[in-house]
Amino acid sequence: MTAMTWGAFQSANENTKGVRKTLGAALFLAPENAEVPGDLVDTTGLLINTLPEAYLPVGLLSPDGINHERETDSEGVDALGHLSPVREDVTGDTRSITFTALETVRASIVSLVEGIVLPKVGANGLVKYEIPDFPENKFFRCVAITFDGSTTEPWFESKFYPRVSVTSFPSEAWSKSDARAFEIGLKAYTDSGLGYIKAEQKGGLGFKNNAEALGWEITAA
Repeated sequence: MTAMTWGAFQSANENTKGVRKTLGAALFLAPENAEVPGDLVDTTGLLINTLPEAYLPVGLLSPDGINHERETDSEGVDALGHLSPVREDVTGDTRSITFTALETVRASIVSLVEGIVLPKVGANGLVKYEIPDFPENKFFRCVAITFDGSTTEPWFESKFYPRVSVTSFPSEAWSKSDARAFEIGLKAYTDSGLGYIKAEQKGGLGFKNNAEALGWEITAA
């Protein structure tokens, strides 16, 4: 047993490199049968790999960013003589993604919130489309990517949801004071073919240089 001061003890059990922020983020949507994205970063750890062509960007987002939410339900079993449950079982686990899109005239965003396939813009620069009473419940693949650090020591993370659908549709305000925005909610589902509801990647030279100190096991060269 080794004795140490509180300051030394605290320093030995904390790492400020583990505190990350989102300096930039991007969200992409693709048809539910699109190719699964590959490695997030290249071998240098400095550059991010592009996504397959089918993944279309959502564009500019509000400062609230991308929220990855998880809501669980549980059910306890009570027993005679015990004030707290003697066991607890998770009965529900829902994952969702919410974001506010600022590019409200981007075609992929209009198609997403209206649930329709958009027609082409005419030669006269006009497009016309009708909204059905019961829009089709479409499913998509979704990728969210975040950046932190610097260009010389970047930290990248991604979350890939192989099957999502829109469950929270936006209202639309036309006013002089505020930019138009669409607050959109997506619900994630397990993809039966892939066998998972979400896949994550962490990488970049910043992460690589600090992974071991943050408790990640490193593969031997």
